[in-house]
Amino acid sequence: MPESTGFPLAESQLKELATKASEEALASATEYDHISAQTWNQTIINNLMESLVTATTPADGSNPPYKFAINSTIIQNVAGGGGPEKRGMYSSVGAYWNEAKDGMWSFKYDAGSRLGMDIVLSVIWISI
Repeated sequence: MPESTGFPLAESQLKELATKASEEALASATEYDHISAQTWNQTIINNLMESLVTATTPADGSNPPYKFAINSTIIQNVAGGGGPEKRGMYSSVGAYWNEAKDGMWSFKYDAGSRLGMDIVLSVIWISI
């Protein structure tokens, strides 16, 4: 699928908002915890959604010109038998839309070996 040219924000701003949402959600985390992962995902999605809506709302206060959908996946890094970390994940998304106005952006937040996890975020926007 060709890369979209209709980013609602500069890619650097999208990265900044996604990183901030991830860091805020994991602020008190010390390692991967399956039970906490649901809360972390929900916090990341809620924080990023709020930031995207705020950043794209016109100055006149009218509704943002985009609809957004966000997917957050937390992947646990697992060391295999004293060897190197082993992890695997493959994900694909397809869509039919106006490539000039609509699009999708993916981002990997590396939570580092200290927390033993990575976060993969996908943001989809559709122009209204």
